[in-house]
Amino acid sequence: MQRRQFLISTLSAIPALTLLPTIHAFSSSLKPFVIRSHESRFGVPTPFRGIIPNDLKISSKDTDGYYSLFDYIGIERVPGPNLHVHLWQDELFYAVNGEFIFQVGNQKIKIGKGDAVYGPRNIQHTWTQLSATGRLVYFVSPAHKMEEFFVQMSQLKAPPTQAESKKIDDEYGILHRGNPLLPDEQHVYSSTLDNGYVIRAGESRFNEHVSHKNLSPVNLLLSKKDSDQTMSAFDYSGNSKGGPPLHVHHNQDEVFFITEGEYLFQAGDQRFTLSAGDTIFLPRKVPHTWMQLTDKGKLLFFFQPAGKMEEFFKIHNAQTSPPTPEEGARQFAEHEMTVLGPPIFP
Repeated sequence: MQRRQFLISTLSAIPALTLLPTIHAFSSSLKPFVIRSHESRFGVPTPFRGIIPNDLKISSKDTDGYYSLFDYIGIERVPGPNLHVHLWQDELFYAVNGEFIFQVGNQKIKIGKGDAVYGPRNIQHTWTQLSATGRLVYFVSPAHKMEEFFVQMSQLKAPPTQAESKKIDDEYGILHRGNPLLPDEQHVYSSTLDNGYVIRAGESRFNEHVSHKNLSPVNLLLSKKDSDQTMSAFDYSGNSKGGPPLHVHHNQDEVFFITEGEYLFQAGDQRFTLSAGDTIFLPRKVPHTWMQLTDKGKLLFFFQPAGKMEEFFKIHNAQTSPPTPEEGARQFAEHEMTVLGPPIFP
């Protein structure tokens, strides 16, 4: 039996009636919400260079300033950003589809669908789209004022003067170091990065796979070791329908971005159906679960703060037999979660 499936089946055997009253003990000031593909948080578009969708999905207002999440939809090939440095933020980029060149430091690397690139603060970097179309999901952490930066840049009626650019850069902690990359130029590529890192599709940070590649792997893209304990980021490739039991995170907010397939989410008493490009925010202390509706599916998910979720997934990677319902519930509890009931069904 697949590891994800036996976890689901054993935990669903926990008597739901004994757990459901616990739901009423939890409360949260934040509410779950969904941002659909091609939509932006708060309804304010911030197109890159005035034409390319670059939508805010999760705001610093949602994360207490820890990060902002953006969705770049390269509907055509335009020059990327100038070579620049962020004084205060790290960035993680994930290629949903298409091909891109990234420069981090003085090294260039080519990435494609399912690859991720991490660029730390104070290291010069830039990127450009190689393919006719492409899509990047990326976050900046801590968020600082990058949302305000994109709003201001998208509202400019003309390229800023040198003095205006200097004022903008000083306000948002950005140092410009050179011109954009041009996709049609000759580029020499590296296989690895000396500053930051690249994770290829199907690989995992520190090679920490949660399940075998022929099942439904969960791969670590950003570790709490990279983020000073503030975040963990994963990708999930679902090779069968189903999902986890109804549960609650006591100390972490969770975000999902769907890259392929269709999923049903439950958050409290609400249900949402999500497909490729949709995002859902699930606050801590709100009971939730999800189910993959299609035979194949892929999603990204983030925990903030990181907590013990990396250790939780490592346990299930090491197991060779299904846990009993009691063992499964104990494992959830040891990692700051409570199982509240069985998985959901349509």
